[in-house]
Amino acid sequence: MYSWLHYRRDLRRHLSQRRQIQKRYFTLAKQAEKEGKKTDEIFEILGHRGQEITSVDEQIREAETSYLYEVAYRLRIPVPDYSKNELWTNSIRTHRRLLSETALADFRAAIRKEQNERWQLLELRLKIVMGLATALTGVMGTLIGLIAFWRK
Repeated sequence: MYSWLHYRRDLRRHLSQRRQIQKRYFTLAKQAEKEGKKTDEIFEILGHRGQEITSVDEQIREAETSYLYEVAYRLRIPVPDYSKNELWTNSIRTHRRLLSETALADFRAAIRKEQNERWQLLELRLKIVMGLATALTGVMGTLIGLIAFWRK
């Protein structure tokens, strides 16, 4: 639970940073356009925006990878193999290895599948217990009715 809250807080912070970057560079591009600057200068501004957004996107992927590793450890799911280069990309900002988008999607799917199987097992157990409780209630009602009938 704590890891989920920590992950959501980090994700919210990174997405807020991303929106702020978008706004800031949008206003800079509009201002440069109003000032009559050349198209190359405007594209340079937008290029800087792309670099900053890429950095924030990598931070988001780092946070997501960490969170998924914690969940996988808790659920005892095998994690992606570190030696398979096609599953990993190198971070431009930190030079750390991050899961690629396809590997992240597969990893999320494996975690969802395991969580779904565990939920289905719990659901089956609850259905059995509730069925037995309902049957026991019916038997108790029948016995009380028979006892009341025999006493008269």
